[in-house]
Amino acid sequence: MQPEVAKFTRVCSYDRAGLGWSDTGPSPRTARQIVGELPTLRKNAGIPGPYVLVSHSAGGHNVRLFAHEYPQVPRVVLTAGNLGDTPPPGVSGEDFARWKALWQELQTDLASRCSNSVHLTVTNSTHLIPLDQPAAVVGAIRQVVEAARKKTALPQTAK
Repeated sequence: MQPEVAKFTRVCSYDRAGLGWSDTGPSPRTARQIVGELPTLRKNAGIPGPYVLVSHSAGGHNVRLFAHEYPQVPRVVLTAGNLGDTPPPGVSGEDFARWKALWQELQTDLASRCSNSVHLTVTNSTHLIPLDQPAAVVGAIRQVVEAARKKTALPQTAK
């Protein structure tokens, strides 16, 4: 995905402290701690804005908190994934169907809380949307980047 996004904008990625190539950071590793480190990271990297923050799964909580704490800074693309089509072991088909319906309801509610957002439902994907359907994520990133560059609102569409 990153090489595709790099065709239309600068791409910078990092591993949170203690993960991947990053050194261990101060404990406890709370969302507030992680969010508090991002402005220092941006400053030390010397990368001018505007910024589009992209996260997946649990990282979405950190990005949403960052957007709340620093509303002047980011545009955000979140990929939350879905629950797939197969119930996990020990979960009945009926319970799984209820979980999926609740998941979709919560995703729609979250999207409705953002006045300048686009909510996409990506089909034919598991929770790992960036791996299963990278073109959908790249398209969403492109849409957000273009709106940030033009300083315009995002079109209100859903797929």
